[in-house]
Amino acid sequence: PLGGSGGRCTVRRTARPAHNRRMLLPDHEFLKPASLAEGLALLASRPGARVVAGGTDVVFNMRGRLFTPPSVVSVRGLPELQGVHERPDGS
Repeated sequence: PLGGSGGRCTVRRTARPAHNRRMLLPDHEFLKPASLAEGLALLASRPGARVVAGGTDVVFNMRGRLFTPPSVVSVRGLPELQGVHERPDGS
């Protein structure tokens, strides 16, 4: 766990064969934090990281080599980002 949060962070490093790399994603570190706090810590510790939720734009641009981030942090499924709630003060 990162920062003693008690959560589980999944790290997957990609490795691709030399042939047929054009349509595959470039090598990168894929991180799936267990909490929003863990995700923010991962982003702070990895300059150039990109955030994905569904990933369609990021994945498309990575395949096209428009950018090749060293790390991708997935926020999909984080409990803290699963809805919008109005507070009593209206914010």
